Amino acid sequence: MRFLDLLDDQAHANSLYSLLVEVFHNNSLLVSIPVLHTLAMSLESRQERIMQILNQALNLLMDTCLVRLIKFESLPKHTKHPILTYLHDDFETQPELHAFLGNYRRYCVRVIETISQDRPLELLKYLLQQTLQTFSTIEELSGK
Repeated sequence: MRFLDLLDDQAHANSLYSLLVEVFHNNSLLVSIPVLHTLAMSLESRQERIMQILNQALNLLMDTCLVRLIKFESLPKHTKHPILTYLHDDFETQPELHAFLGNYRRYCVRVIETISQDRPLELLKYLLQQTLQTFSTIEELSGK
């Protein structure tokens, strides 16, 4: 059975999507980078079956990619961030870590750029939703 044949069956497609989301959200960037790379290439492929599945994930992709654009190598080593803990365990040298994070950021930027170029209306909805959440949070903090 070919990979694209799995996407013909909605149950298989949903299962595959769920698996990809779980792996993509892993705190180890080393574990999630193959999925990120696959998602970046899939978005660029513009195949209808794949796009239907990925359209469900646009907010999730944007959220995760934006958060993971943090320059982790510039954070102090004692910072208690789960991703940072994995990074220090997964890489022995600073140049190795720096090269890996450069690739990870490049894939995140590709995802964001592809979404913004191919789906500007969905991106606008996402940005407006984030703005509303920010205003809501500010109102809660200010007690209004």
